[in-house]
Amino acid sequence: MKKYFLFLYLSLFLAGFLHGAKDNAKQQRLEAEFRKVTKANIQSLFDLELDKEYATEKTPDWTKDLKLGGCFRLRGKAYGSISTPNGSFWVEEGKSASGYKLLQLDLSKSQPCALIEKDGERTWLGLRTSASTGLTDKEFAKGKLSREDAGETPKIAYFKTNGGNYGKLLFQWQNRTNNSGKQSSYLLLEEIVIYDARSGKGRTINGIMLGSAGHMDLDSGIATGTGTRLPGDYSPDLHFSNVDGVTMYIRGIDGASFLFPVSS
Repeated sequence: MKKYFLFLYLSLFLAGFLHGAKDNAKQQRLEAEFRKVTKANIQSLFDLELDKEYATEKTPDWTKDLKLGGCFRLRGKAYGSISTPNGSFWVEEGKSASGYKLLQLDLSKSQPCALIEKDGERTWLGLRTSASTGLTDKEFAKGKLSREDAGETPKIAYFKTNGGNYGKLLFQWQNRTNNSGKQSSYLLLEEIVIYDARSGKGRTINGIMLGSAGHMDLDSGIATGTGTRLPGDYSPDLHFSNVDGVTMYIRGIDGASFLFPVSS
């Protein structure tokens, strides 16, 4: 009998040990993925999502073999190289060549795009469509993610703030019990990295805990529940939405965009 209980104890101990080792390895992989993603990766990711929106619009037949081969700006004027089945040519923004008019050339993104017009029809072309984000093998939930879908383990989110900056965060849902025994849910933002849109420099914020209906301005780093007085220009990007105590979301607000990896 003693040998049986000893065997059972060792079996349970080993199962717990292996489960813990598996969770630890998964956590290490997640943190490694979080570290390697750069500002350029994140910006290209959002550019690519914008391209997908363009792709859902009805596009003219003549765009099938049309490509934006290159672009540059010189002395305040923008130029784009348009590649067609009949050859390639350069055209200045606002002017026409070979029947194509370059209405607008957007160089503000990590990968430029151009608005082209022909025969009264318009479409966007972009170098962005071939941009490598380093995240193209992922599927994403857009805008918000529920606690049910996220689970109780740490997760990653990529964001573009309403101030135009890009970043990434590592978050996790948690429950805490107060002295009276009442349990409350919290959203722990373990690590946040915000990249300045102009300089590209990143700054890190750790350990922000948001309670129900809590929110955070990622550009300034100010959040509710931290004891910091909210300034007049406070503009939150992230919100912890607790619908009914069971259904909960982390979501972007006031123009901020969020992408949550859900599979690989």
